Amino acid sequence: MNPSQDVTALLDAGRLAELRRRYDDDTMRELLAQPLRVTYPPCEPWLDWISQHLYNRERFRPEYRELILITVLGSNPHGGGRLLAIHLYVGLMVGLSPSEITDALLLVGVYTGIPSFTFGVHATLTRTLTVLRQAVDEGGEALAMPQVLKRIAEAFM
Repeated sequence: MNPSQDVTALLDAGRLAELRRRYDDDTMRELLAQPLRVTYPPCEPWLDWISQHLYNRERFRPEYRELILITVLGSNPHGGGRLLAIHLYVGLMVGLSPSEITDALLLVGVYTGIPSFTFGVHATLTRTLTVLRQAVDEGGEALAMPQVLKRIAEAFM
């Protein structure tokens, strides 16, 4: 990314729409829970409770849920890394814009210190938007949710 480029311009409306066409919130929830279910099967009741109560659309609209998670993860002075990146992706998919996310991370930085904002935007949001842009530009299977998650994970290893 060009240092003078606005981070919110990295993923234009057309590319964002293309990603959203391939996204399903319920499928994503299962994709994210699956590694925990396999790694530690006794956590399955806990994951089910979280899914039923905290990911319930009647309790939290998906975009509010993701904005809450982004701000919590963004308050980590080290940026939250891969987990923040995944929730940036999900947040974009459920309707948040890059500008809304950037503003939320700025607000977090006001209260937790500018390093949270700097790391969240420069290290995490910029990298995540770049990965998503590359997936859209590649097209095809690169847009499948498991492939997008894999690309995000690899970008933060």
